[in-house]
Amino acid sequence: TDLGFTGLSPTNPFSTPEMGGQSVVLCMFWQWRPAPPDNGNAKAAKAESKRVIMDLVRQADENAAAMAKGMSDTLWGNTPTPIPHIVNASTGEWVPDENWPSWMTTTMPATMNMTF
Repeated sequence: TDLGFTGLSPTNPFSTPEMGGQSVVLCMFWQWRPAPPDNGNAKAAKAESKRVIMDLVRQADENAAAMAKGMSDTLWGNTPTPIPHIVNASTGEWVPDENWPSWMTTTMPATMNMTF
């Protein structure tokens, strides 16, 4: 019977000692059929495929961001600031913590503006 194969890719013959002197040739049969006529659904199918792919990429990005946030929140929570400071709520200016020795806070530039 005609199966419509349009190509054949055989391997080189090979054998192993367990095969008792016999050899094998593996074959890949190809069947290239002409493309079916476009019934107008190709454009809609392409748009749907793109929508699904973009949704999967968005979901992966959101999952990665959530996992990174969980890890970084843990790290930030355990990371002390170099010099404890307070931000003046009315002016937004950086104010050294009064509980720290003055020699540790005078090294900070007076013009430093840390806005949170």
